[in-house]
Amino acid sequence: MRLTTVILIASLMQVSATTLAQRITIKGNPISLKAIFTEIKKQTGFQVLYQSAQLNKAKPIKIALNNVPLEEAMPQILADQQLDFEIEDKTIIIKERSPSLLDKLSNVISNMVRNLTIKGRVVDQDGKPLPNASIRVKGKSAVTNTNSEGEFEIKGVDEDAVLLVSYVGYKTLEIALKDAVMPLEIKLNAATGELEEVKVVYNTGYQELNKERATGSFVQIDNKSIKRGVSTNILDRISYLTSSLRKGGNGEASVNGTDISIRGLSTVNANQKPLIVIDGFPYEEYIFGFGGQIILNNLNPNDVESATILRDAAAASIWGARSANGVIVITTKKGKFDQKANVSFFSNTTIGERPDLFKANIMSSNDMIDYEKKLFKIGVYNDYDDLYPSSNSFPSLSSGIELLLANRRGEISDSQTIINLEKLRNNDVRNDVNKYLLRSSVNQQYNLNVSGGSNKMNYYGSIGYDKELKSAIGNEYNRLTLRLDNNYRITNNIELNTYVSYTQSKTQNNGISYDQYIANGINQVSPYTMLADENGNLLSVPKRLRSSYIDTVKTRGLVDWHYNPIEEISNQDNTDKLSTIRFGGGLIYKIIQGLNLNLKGQYDHSLSNSEDYKSIRSYEVRDNINTYMFLNALGQPQYPIPLGGTLNFRSMRQTSYNLQGQLNFSKTFDAHAISAIGGFNVNESQRDLNSNKKWGYDPLTLGFANNMDYNTRYAMRASSGNTGTIPKDNGSLSGSLNRSLSYYSNVGYTLLNKYTLNASARIDAANLFGVKANLKAKPTWSFGTGWNISKEDFFDVGSISSLSLRATYGYNGNVDNNATSFPVIRYQLASLPYSIPQQYATSVSPPNPGLTWEKVKVINLGLDISMFGNRLIGSVDYYIKKAGDLISSQPVDPTVGVNSYTGNFGALKAEGIDLNLTALVLNYGIKVNSAISLSYNKEEITDYYLAPSLLIQPLNYLSNQVLAGKPRNYLYSYRWAGLNSQTGDPMGVVDGQIVPFTTVLGSTGVAPNTHPTDLIYHGRSTAPVFGNMLNTISYKGFSTSFNITYAFGYYFRRPSVNFSLIQYTWGGHGDYKNRWQKPGDELFTNVPSLPLMSDGRDEFYAYSEVLVEKADHIRLRDIRLSYDLNKGQVRKFPFTNISFYVLANDLNVLLWRANNHNIDPENLNKVPNPRSISVGLTLNY
Repeated sequence: MRLTTVILIASLMQVSATTLAQRITIKGNPISLKAIFTEIKKQTGFQVLYQSAQLNKAKPIKIALNNVPLEEAMPQILADQQLDFEIEDKTIIIKERSPSLLDKLSNVISNMVRNLTIKGRVVDQDGKPLPNASIRVKGKSAVTNTNSEGEFEIKGVDEDAVLLVSYVGYKTLEIALKDAVMPLEIKLNAATGELEEVKVVYNTGYQELNKERATGSFVQIDNKSIKRGVSTNILDRISYLTSSLRKGGNGEASVNGTDISIRGLSTVNANQKPLIVIDGFPYEEYIFGFGGQIILNNLNPNDVESATILRDAAAASIWGARSANGVIVITTKKGKFDQKANVSFFSNTTIGERPDLFKANIMSSNDMIDYEKKLFKIGVYNDYDDLYPSSNSFPSLSSGIELLLANRRGEISDSQTIINLEKLRNNDVRNDVNKYLLRSSVNQQYNLNVSGGSNKMNYYGSIGYDKELKSAIGNEYNRLTLRLDNNYRITNNIELNTYVSYTQSKTQNNGISYDQYIANGINQVSPYTMLADENGNLLSVPKRLRSSYIDTVKTRGLVDWHYNPIEEISNQDNTDKLSTIRFGGGLIYKIIQGLNLNLKGQYDHSLSNSEDYKSIRSYEVRDNINTYMFLNALGQPQYPIPLGGTLNFRSMRQTSYNLQGQLNFSKTFDAHAISAIGGFNVNESQRDLNSNKKWGYDPLTLGFANNMDYNTRYAMRASSGNTGTIPKDNGSLSGSLNRSLSYYSNVGYTLLNKYTLNASARIDAANLFGVKANLKAKPTWSFGTGWNISKEDFFDVGSISSLSLRATYGYNGNVDNNATSFPVIRYQLASLPYSIPQQYATSVSPPNPGLTWEKVKVINLGLDISMFGNRLIGSVDYYIKKAGDLISSQPVDPTVGVNSYTGNFGALKAEGIDLNLTALVLNYGIKVNSAISLSYNKEEITDYYLAPSLLIQPLNYLSNQVLAGKPRNYLYSYRWAGLNSQTGDPMGVVDGQIVPFTTVLGSTGVAPNTHPTDLIYHGRSTAPVFGNMLNTISYKGFSTSFNITYAFGYYFRRPSVNFSLIQYTWGGHGDYKNRWQKPGDELFTNVPSLPLMSDGRDEFYAYSEVLVEKADHIRLRDIRLSYDLNKGQVRKFPFTNISFYVLANDLNVLLWRANNHNIDPENLNKVPNPRSISVGLTLNY
């Protein structure tokens, strides 16, 4: 028996016993009933009968029995248990205890006391609140979520209950309520070895949706991703980071100039821009000349907390008639209640290389000289031998031709001509441009923000300054931004928000664009142009008039007529100044628990002034003065254009008002959760533009000529005897006023945290459309459903943490601000030859009272999954879009007074897939994260009218005309049959027969020889498949990341030589050297031979299939290195953390490309963006 005692003591049960008849001795601290019953059997031989469920409910007890009779021992053993016993023979039977009346009364009173109201707050390791964290009583299905401050309240909870607190990316925490101190302060720790996912709350601009309850298709770009970039424009920072959002390259700019798209096109002629929403209000900037592009110059990216992309009807239809192209919702940073003050400072400097002009494939100087000598030899320039021809025409000639003409006139010797031509052969204008017109760009950013809050108020304030020295000398940009946001808890039920932001910027565009000196056959410049001699002395560059003329003209009163681009930088001052102030606020009134009223408004005002001053030393002013100068009867020079500068002034004022009222309801009870919003929007935006020109302007005195004679016709010097009046510019006034009124609602219902239904509707009315359309008040709406499969009892897949399905159906809308239901006419002054201009009117568009906005039907199916403890998180969406009532112009019988009629005529459809994956690939000291996105989009114009006479013209197919049955952007080409072996002429195919290119381009009567069926359809010119892979490798405080982007499934037309332009532009494409020159060359080249005169081969060659290439490519876009140092790592470290980083951007490294010509599909016909490197730091205190 002593051995038994030793064993029991060794097992920490501390049981000792001796056998003495029916007396027992047991000691335990604590000891389970099962162990006690086993010992009783050993000491007495009595059997103990019980059910396992009875003992599972029993609690271990502390007991000390010493030689106590069994009958007395059993009541003591079961004293604190809900159990009783009977002894029959040598058997002890354990049974449930029947409660007495006193016990029943005690239980009722106890339960009444123990039903608690639990309040608390959930935060992360740094004390920051975790909104939408889930709190559930263990053993129950009802879930409560924290609010935006991490706070929650649960009523009717047993005091012995256990709370389960969970948040994606954090360890689930169990909290026993017994003896807990209220309110609870719950701190969650990040899940070790699990992938943190912070994209749990989507902001629609009207409300925040928990990811688990969202049925629509959303993508959120968090603050960490935004801070990865350094651009002063938020759109540059979020591009190339996720699926569906596409920033087009050079070959992909859409027809209307928009360079950002979400899920491809949803329209043809109307607005193609996604809607931008900032803090709940639509936002739009306008800059002269950039009407089709999204401009966000007034928003400091360092003030942005997150960006949410709304992609389908359920996500975006709440924005109604402006949501068809997708919505980008930008949320700015704000303070937090009960948060200590936090100070953050950001600074970086970016240095960019000079543009690599030698990436442009152009004719060499040597080839250009030989080409010009050939033209000169066959007499092309014989008419230029006379320096002062009777025609009084002096069109500019290249320096090489002027040398050959001077030699023929005997002004320079043959040997000197050879020497000078040789000097030109060895010169490349790009070297001079690099030396005198370009520099390395330097961009600096500084930003300081302070945030924090008490129990009654919170605040966020920031100041930012950006200074950019552009690569073109004379161009720079400066911006100052200020922002202040405050929230006040006036009472327990009322919360007030106020904010104000101010932006002031200045842009100087005095530089000379290097594009003007890329001799690619587009601009009139030769590849050997010299801007300065070997000693740095500036040289005259041909511009408009012959150098030999302006070198020798002796007319009294003329000012210097020479041109040098280097001098022009200091002879002009082209400055744009912009100031914008935006302020607003809101009031939240909590009516009852779960129901509140939100009223908010915003006023936005911006003023833009553009002053383009050119001094009298600038070539433009000197050219105008000399053109109109004449000598009076006394031989005195007269200046119709005064001897002074010019000032082109443009001013634009924009104002917008927004007012919104919204009821918000959110309630969770038992297994049900309901959220609903309903409200209205009132918006008015106005834009006024004013422009004028002043002659003879003096910036010191601000004086200008106020007696200009715009009616007299003057002899125009060096203009073939032409006469003309001085260009009249009395200025222009224009403006627009847009008003809209909208009503909207959204309702969501979730059952058992597993099944979700969502519906939204909106009605828009605007002054853009006719009365009929407004009275119809057609709404946009959506319906969605979601199923969280992983919450089902039957779902038990260990590797899958969560799995849910989504489905939505609904309508979005789109608007064309240029279309209206009313007749539009334009008043203007009659142009020349009338000496006294008369006002007249022309019809712009006839009335169409039934005109309405475009509508886009969207179906979206989605799946969300997380696996392996959230180490792999993904979503995939499949969508179908069908756009109808597309706005377009159709031809009408001209006898009605107009040639075209604007209405709702076209239609298109699209379908696609969006995929996002994030993975924690490795987490063993070294941490490797990957984020992969992929988008596929297929589109087709299903209805669009094109006259039959146009459908038979091949040029309409070759020039990307809108065609039913094809995507909006596509490529057709002529069939290619090689080069003629004897002449080098290109050959084509008509009706299956190889024919000369002249036959391909020719016609029989009015019918073209080439039919559409003779053409080759290649496919889209915009990428249907694109995406990125962002990989991050981190070890302790060190981190490196690199972003790889890709695009597949599209084509581009390769630029090549155009022979007919070389003579007139003095340059051309570098393929000139690969031209056919002798029989046999056709075996090695597809570049046609040089014709003696223009014969149409350039058109055929430019549109032939031989120049169409696949644009598929994979690109390394950037690399980022960083090091983070936290307070706990360094003793007496004054900062919370400090981060240093280096970012190499625009690397232009193609990891793979489908074409074999070393061509970058994103940089066709242009010099690629210069590579840059940024060095920066972030301080938090």
